[in-house]
Amino acid sequence: MPDDLPASNQLLINTTQAVFGLIGLALLWNEWRNRHHHRPALVKWTVSPLQFIQSALCVVLGGVVLHTVLIQTLGDQSDVLWNLLVPGGAFSVGLIVGALVAALGLPAAPRQDASLPRATLLGAKAFLIIIAVALASSFLWRAVLKILGIDAPQQELIDHFVRADSPGPLLALSFVAIILAPVAEEIVFRAGLFRYLLGRVPRWIALVLPAVIFAALHDNLASFFPLVVLGVFFALAYERTGRLIVPIVAHALFNLNTILVVLNGGGE
Repeated sequence: MPDDLPASNQLLINTTQAVFGLIGLALLWNEWRNRHHHRPALVKWTVSPLQFIQSALCVVLGGVVLHTVLIQTLGDQSDVLWNLLVPGGAFSVGLIVGALVAALGLPAAPRQDASLPRATLLGAKAFLIIIAVALASSFLWRAVLKILGIDAPQQELIDHFVRADSPGPLLALSFVAIILAPVAEEIVFRAGLFRYLLGRVPRWIALVLPAVIFAALHDNLASFFPLVVLGVFFALAYERTGRLIVPIVAHALFNLNTILVVLNGGGE
């Protein structure tokens, strides 16, 4: 990436994020105002604790096995980006494969009314709302860290986006961040843990606990609280619509937006 991006890029970034945020706030206010007129579409997951544990083990095993096989086959590479990208991508693919295998032994979920195009549009709507809450939570979290005198560096993956100097690594990183990670993480944390907890524990625990684990696994203090907030809103979008594609689309668009901000100098 060039070291000296034009100042107009920063203006464009700020303007775009402000527009997204304002639209998201309006959508959030409308959802809040009409909250009593919408019933959650997500039905209770009728699986036993044993079935859930077996499914969770299958998903995790899929990730671990594919990750291990790839590492054993290819070995350690001298390229830091390779060591970050390939194992992480393999683990995400393994989680997805493990989830598909686990689903074969579980009762089929009831079909939801929202068609795929409509669910995709709902995902885009959720993304705009999430941008608004992400901007607010990031601002508050940075202020808290500053008051506490804590210097928290940005995520390592963002550094690699900033330093990438050729299209190949950028495309590979983008594919993992925009496609693989949202699908794998939404399957694990929303379709898996959140859906299982919903109705079995107080609702706030079902919303917050998977979000905290989701944020903690990113292993970055600077983004921890904003990621918790994002995880909660991804779960709310899933609960509200009953379609996993909605938080997947919202998650993918959020990651795409982050990448575009970073590539235009907004992450430095």
